Amino acid sequence: MPLLKDKVVIVKPISRRPYLVGLVSIDRSGEYPPPPYRGRVWHIDAVVHSYTETQDKHGRTKSSRNKLEYGKSYANNIGHAERINDRTVRLHTPPIIVIWASNRGIAQEAANLIAAASSVLNGYLFIDDILAVPKATDDREDLDELTHLSRRNACFAASGFAEAAALAAKCSHRGRLTYALVKLWSSFRSCSKDWMDFHPDYGRAFGVTRSPVDHVIFSQAIVSAHAAMEELGLSIGTGVQAYDSGRLLPGVQEDLERRLKTAGIDPSHSFIWTVRGSKTRLEKKLPIPPSKKASWAKNTIRDRHISLAEAVARARWLRSKASAHESSSLTRSLTWVDVNNVQMVARRLLLELLGFLPGHK
Repeated sequence: MPLLKDKVVIVKPISRRPYLVGLVSIDRSGEYPPPPYRGRVWHIDAVVHSYTETQDKHGRTKSSRNKLEYGKSYANNIGHAERINDRTVRLHTPPIIVIWASNRGIAQEAANLIAAASSVLNGYLFIDDILAVPKATDDREDLDELTHLSRRNACFAASGFAEAAALAAKCSHRGRLTYALVKLWSSFRSCSKDWMDFHPDYGRAFGVTRSPVDHVIFSQAIVSAHAAMEELGLSIGTGVQAYDSGRLLPGVQEDLERRLKTAGIDPSHSFIWTVRGSKTRLEKKLPIPPSKKASWAKNTIRDRHISLAEAVARARWLRSKASAHESSSLTRSLTWVDVNNVQMVARRLLLELLGFLPGHK
């Protein structure tokens, strides 16, 4: 009896189509990893428009047909020109972000992660949401349609979108990283302020508010930001007592520092805890530990350098004592500064863990 031959099943690769999100990245080359950025089931490219302009002897300019160049990295991606000869110049435009996915749902998930990553990198709600618009054809040379859809999709040019795409792609490969990114984005969407609002010279004074609406929003933003830390496995466990008489217990600090090191985060780098105005109930309940003042601290600006483990513990304390349960006098003592502190701790952990925090690689 002849042996049966194994049946060969040819699996056709899932084709991916381009989707536009209306984002133009004006970063300089070298400020972000080179494209493409490969997510779990999608990838993102940066498309540069390149064309030449030639002047004839009468001074009239003739432009060549635009060419799309994928994944190119130039010395200056803000848009530049390079001289070919006395009459010809090659022009390069800033790169347009393009998502390649098998369907619009997957493309929109990638777009959402780019929006989340952009806000986390900036430290506030930089962009609320973006829409993935399908390109009618996968012909890469169809510049007219690409440009038209970019304009229709409310084209937004800013620095950092290429880096945000790289961060989104890296997070997409692990569920916990994705959830951490989105939970922190959710916190920024609940409430966030531009970093200039906390500038020691030009910022605003944020005091205690009497509005229950503010108290609830502050609480939810803190809970979401702390949840991002929990997804990273870098929070204090449920039921663990962290403080005794206002001091972080040595065993808790040692455990946090060990887990930070395991995650690739250097716990020796301090964290600047923002402290503004007069003492609130929260600060009186858990005083800031004796530590070095920030160089700009003066008068009501009382920012201090504290250990990263202390910052993680204080974020958890704000979540547990003032935000996650029924409202109390501590809940009514929450301010924008408390929200920002917890958000910045979560941001620091996520970005340093993934190698996206300058100076901490």
